[in-house]
Amino acid sequence: MQRPAKVANARRTQINNEETRPRRKRKASIPFASSGRKPVRSSSSPPPVLVRNASMAVPSKGKNNVKHRRRYDVALSVPGAEVRLPSLPQVQIGWRILSFVMVLALGGLLAFLWTSPMFVVEAAGLGGAQRVSGEELNTVIGVAGESIFSIDPAEIYTDVARAFPEMSAVTVEVKLPAVISVTVNERQPLLSWQAEGKELWVDAEGVAFPPRGQGGDLAVVHSQSPLPEELKAVTTADHLIQPEMVTAILEMRGHVPEGSALVYENDHGFGWQDGRGWQVFFGRDTNNMEMKLQVYSELVSRLERDGITPSLISVEYVHAPYYRVEP
Repeated sequence: MQRPAKVANARRTQINNEETRPRRKRKASIPFASSGRKPVRSSSSPPPVLVRNASMAVPSKGKNNVKHRRRYDVALSVPGAEVRLPSLPQVQIGWRILSFVMVLALGGLLAFLWTSPMFVVEAAGLGGAQRVSGEELNTVIGVAGESIFSIDPAEIYTDVARAFPEMSAVTVEVKLPAVISVTVNERQPLLSWQAEGKELWVDAEGVAFPPRGQGGDLAVVHSQSPLPEELKAVTTADHLIQPEMVTAILEMRGHVPEGSALVYENDHGFGWQDGRGWQVFFGRDTNNMEMKLQVYSELVSRLERDGITPSLISVEYVHAPYYRVEP
């Protein structure tokens, strides 16, 4: 009697489940917005899964550090036969190693150029000089034993111009491997200017400079006026007189009596010391020199007839000559 009751109860439970199943489906299909509640995730639902791109999972290829080797195959005269030579590694030189090698090479080159006897100066050559020797030049500039790369032509020019003021032009040339050439142009003296116990030579331009060596046959002028301050130093050269005055002195030299000395005075110009005891001046201009000499001769004859011994005679102005008795 109990079995039929259990079977009936099980059957009744199955029928109730079938009736309630469609109702649950309709309830689940109702959207969440209509109920006003937020969906609640069931604890039994699976966790979210993050899917990555397939390319991200692929490992990047590292730098290929394999050093390739070069293979050389040599064909033989026998058909189908060849000889394979040993392969050689292909060496790659980085820019750092190359820079280091270049620095070492340049350093070695500089050391060689600076210390090699090939580039050491023995002595400087001198050209165009007549009264200055090469030994005197090298003593002044002091380049013997120096490297050609340490030579400064401007410094040599300054030393030569300062030590030899009689040079009107100086040219310095420096050439490899160790050649120094100094070419000069010496002033040619025409006058020997003597004043205040000093002697200066004067060229055609009127430039006075210290004497050196042999000057030849010079016209000697005894100046009774002081030297300019610029020419009191014996190591300088500067203009003393105008070029026209140099020409006038050379022309007057031919009229100076034998045994008389040519003199110069700022106020009276050029003249000479007459052997009869007086000085005669003709001014700074040699124009009308023949007429001035004739006037001077007639004036001296008149003074001798009158028994007058002058101390100074001036014929600077032809139409107004005069003489002075007292010194």
